[in-house]
Amino acid sequence: LEALLGAIAGWVDRQGDDVRRRLSFVYCGNERIAVGAALARARLACEIKVNGFVPLDELQALHRRAFANLYVTSPRTFHHKTIELLAARRPIIAFPADHGEASEIAIRAGGTFASCTDAADIARALDDALAAFARDELPSAPAALEELSWESQAARLEQVLEEAVRARG
Repeated sequence: LEALLGAIAGWVDRQGDDVRRRLSFVYCGNERIAVGAALARARLACEIKVNGFVPLDELQALHRRAFANLYVTSPRTFHHKTIELLAARRPIIAFPADHGEASEIAIRAGGTFASCTDAADIARALDDALAAFARDELPSAPAALEELSWESQAARLEQVLEEAVRARG
């Protein structure tokens, strides 16, 4: 987290005043106290909003408005964050590098996925994402991502559970 925020702070510092004024770092989740403390140490020169959990529709709207969505890679979790963020059709930046299954899921869905190993990778990914945002480019076709939306995943789960119940008689 510290390395990611340090890299973001360095990138923000290199932006012009006009860009910095429009940037906003938004965190939503369970680790808001730790993230808030780390953000204070990182001293990002942009607007910062730290939230706990927010309703799903609000979270999805935040993801869709962002020029990029970032997450800290954890080997202990399933790739639900990758899937959730791909559905927003915005570039995803993962740190530390998350090559395996997350990258394969992003490629299959046609999403933009940057698996970063250092501050230079993060800066490049942020530069690319901001440039695409300025051109109003979405990284993926909606049809490719529809199967990854919460609604589609819920419908698929419902179908699997119904088949399991029918199979048991």
